Amino acid sequence: MAMLALLLALPAAAQDAGRPPVMDAGVDAGLDAGAAERRDGGTDAGLAAMQVVFRDFPPGQPIQLWSDGGVVTHTLHLDEMWNARVDDVRVRATGLLDESGVSASPVELLDESDAGVALGALDSIPVMLRARIDHPGTYRSRLTILYGGREQGSTEVVITWPRSVLNVGLVDAVTRVRGTTPPWSSEPSVRIPLTLRETAGLPVTLSPPVLSSLTVQEDAADTATAYDVPVKARALVEVDGGTAALEGPFVLGRGQVLPVQLDIDSELPGAGLYKGTVSIVSPGGPPLDATFTLYLRESWGMAFLLILLGVLVSYGIRTYQTVERPRLLIEHRAQTQLQSLNDLAAHPDCDVEGQDLVKSLRAEVDSLLREASQKWAPGNLDTLGQKLSVLERKVTAAWNWVRLRKAVLAMSPVQLQKTLLDKLAEVKATLSTTGTSASDMDGVEARLRALPAEIQAAVRQHLVTGLQGLRERVAAFTRASPTSSTAFELARLVVPSLDLVERNLDRDPGAAAQALDKARGGYTSLVADDLGRRFDGAPPAFMSQDEWTALGKSVNGFLAPVRERSVLVDTEAAVLAYEQALKHYVLTAAQALSKTTGELVAKAEESLKKAKEAGQPVPPDAEKTKTDMTKFRDAADAAVRLATEGKLADAQVAYEEVRARYEDRVKDLTKAGQLSWMGAEAPAVPAPGAPPAGVSLGALPDALSQSLRLVMTPVLERRAPAEVMAWIGKRLLVADFLIMLITLLVASVVGLNLLWVNDPLWGGWGDWLVALLWGFGLHQIAHPGLAPLIQRILGPAQATPQPATPAPPAGRS
Repeated sequence: MAMLALLLALPAAAQDAGRPPVMDAGVDAGLDAGAAERRDGGTDAGLAAMQVVFRDFPPGQPIQLWSDGGVVTHTLHLDEMWNARVDDVRVRATGLLDESGVSASPVELLDESDAGVALGALDSIPVMLRARIDHPGTYRSRLTILYGGREQGSTEVVITWPRSVLNVGLVDAVTRVRGTTPPWSSEPSVRIPLTLRETAGLPVTLSPPVLSSLTVQEDAADTATAYDVPVKARALVEVDGGTAALEGPFVLGRGQVLPVQLDIDSELPGAGLYKGTVSIVSPGGPPLDATFTLYLRESWGMAFLLILLGVLVSYGIRTYQTVERPRLLIEHRAQTQLQSLNDLAAHPDCDVEGQDLVKSLRAEVDSLLREASQKWAPGNLDTLGQKLSVLERKVTAAWNWVRLRKAVLAMSPVQLQKTLLDKLAEVKATLSTTGTSASDMDGVEARLRALPAEIQAAVRQHLVTGLQGLRERVAAFTRASPTSSTAFELARLVVPSLDLVERNLDRDPGAAAQALDKARGGYTSLVADDLGRRFDGAPPAFMSQDEWTALGKSVNGFLAPVRERSVLVDTEAAVLAYEQALKHYVLTAAQALSKTTGELVAKAEESLKKAKEAGQPVPPDAEKTKTDMTKFRDAADAAVRLATEGKLADAQVAYEEVRARYEDRVKDLTKAGQLSWMGAEAPAVPAPGAPPAGVSLGALPDALSQSLRLVMTPVLERRAPAEVMAWIGKRLLVADFLIMLITLLVASVVGLNLLWVNDPLWGGWGDWLVALLWGFGLHQIAHPGLAPLIQRILGPAQATPQPATPAPPAGRS
């Protein structure tokens, strides 16, 4: 039946009330306020604007109707609100539209004609509404009120036939979802994909999907303790290549497929296993629930950062162990060698040559320290370590070099030093060279090891030579003056010392050197006394008394330190003083003899020549005398030559022999009266020179004994490293302590994770012993392997074997 006109009985005298009978196009809008006042202060703008409204349904509020079987019948009431008659009131209804907006069926207004009706003041009239629908769902129609020839307002009618089953399904329902949590937040990045599809060919109005429940599981076991987590989620749909929030109810059309994403945007307890339910709700039907399992873990960024941190810590520890600590050790060792060189430079036995060697080695150590202070790869550290090892050997060799040089310089005579000093110079050149190899140091150390034996061999050879020479001089003196007191004293005092030297040559070189020094000192003292006593008698025939006296004074000047025993402190000085006196004596006397005999030879030749020219007879034995004087002159010259060459013993013997022969010959010639014809006169002898100045016996070393004592000393005294290395040692100590502390903390955390964190029932003797053994290093054994060990220790009554399936650890008590 078509829409019926609404009939309203309105009185014709509505004008008496002061109101227009009909609300037409000319109705003054100013009536709105008056209407509001007459309605006891009502403030709804829609109510104030309309004179006729549906009771209980103000304009803009939908009329919600329900259907149980497809037919809907409902009575609505129209009320006049202005207390004024209104004519020609009509109600118009549109057809029902389904949820997709397609016309489904008409709406009928029953029992009224299509003509307009009048509605009296504050009057009311019923309107019957009826509609027929074929399928469950939600349908909409619009009722429009007209009067005065114009539409005055409309109200939406919503008719719902509830569905027994929601005609919505899920395409490839998601049962497992993976999600991550940001590194520094508890808000997870979880997206649950849903694909909705209409299944009955009927449109359906749906609310946005919601996360109705989310439960966190303690673990993956079916019997795990679970608790609900309050969460929020929002639905998103794809729009123009992006996503937009799905707001308010939406219509899923016939057969439509709609992808929806549900994002969880609230905090979760953290990574773990979750079970949740997504609900799809429709106003006209039961909800559709979809369950899923969420595997939530922390983001890869956090894992990456933690792994990177672990790698960096591991790298740092490895760098410290392989680079930094070896570098610090190299610095410490180098500083030790530098301090050792400083100690060597301050040592009293380190002379100028030693200081030069120390300077070159110190420069090499400083260069190595500069290299070590930089950051090096392990290979370069190995190179530095090799250099430092060579340097350490150099410094030790330098100490021995100084010691041995001191021993060599203490040797006397000086001729013994030359070969050994040359070898030490070669060693110094090798030590001073930068880049000396280990093989070079092998050679240096071999030379230094062999040098003490060479020094001892040189000393022994010197002892042997000195022994032989002193025996020969004693024997020569004894042959020359066998009955003199000096010869007797030599046999009594010097010869036993020489015998002692010979006995100790091999078994005790030091004692032999001391005995030789004693023998030389005794010999020197005796012969010096004998030499000094020579000038107590008459001068020789070839020297005047004044010349002889002057020579005696000069010789005794040389011999004064030897003869004054309280001043004598060194045998070598005494021998040197005696040899200088003897040399001066032999040279002066032999030169005087040579000059005298030379003059005699010249006069003899002249006398012979004059006699021949004058025809006079030649003196008897003239030729023989000339020949003898020539021999005496040559022998005196030979003695001078031997003394000049330093062969004083031979020079003395040669002089004494020629002196004695000359004096005997002169005596014979004097008796025969042959000297007068030769015109011989006493020759003028040059004045002897003064003794050399600056001879200080105390300044000369006790050569052999000092040299041997230095050779016997194994090494010079070395002081401990100074405080310059203390800070390096402190750094090593602190760093080692920190590394040990980090290692202990890491091991403890790992142990807690393995033994305590995953065991909610940890405790008792068994667990205590497991933890103790783990701390002692048994963590390298698999954890299940500890249970038999604990059982063997505690016995069956106190330790329970660990089952193969997950269960509390062994050792419960």
